[in-house]
Amino acid sequence: MFALIPSHAEACTRYKHHLKNRSRLLKDNIRGDWLDLEEQKAAEFGAQILQNRAEYLRLLAPHCTNITIEQTGSCQSALEAEDVATRLADQFSINRDRDAQYGDSSFGPHRSDFTGSLILPDQSVSFDRCSSGQHKRALVGLLLAHARLLKQ
Repeated sequence: MFALIPSHAEACTRYKHHLKNRSRLLKDNIRGDWLDLEEQKAAEFGAQILQNRAEYLRLLAPHCTNITIEQTGSCQSALEAEDVATRLADQFSINRDRDAQYGDSSFGPHRSDFTGSLILPDQSVSFDRCSSGQHKRALVGLLLAHARLLKQ
């Protein structure tokens, strides 16, 4: 993904940095402008991460011959918002008490995942129901799709 969207690496690094700062502020029970700023910055970079992933999957899809793949997670609905970063920042704010209690952020791109299906001649098998051989086949299909995308 980094080869196609080079800015994704920086967005991931900055997101992690601001999320770590947010966790420290919550742990130390510091509220106010500083926490708001860390949540806003984490949301901005989190929005970039979600949008980059969606763009990557959009570009990858035509090259996937034997699999389907999509993002999943609680923050996926934020992609439907007019302002993704604002939606993420609002959710960070809502989750402050819970996140402070557990010492971790319960929401964001770091909590999302990919899921999909292996397309067989007679059926489609969800990745979570594939045998180990089918997992390998799906992984090879994903790697080949990525290679075809890079070659394009």
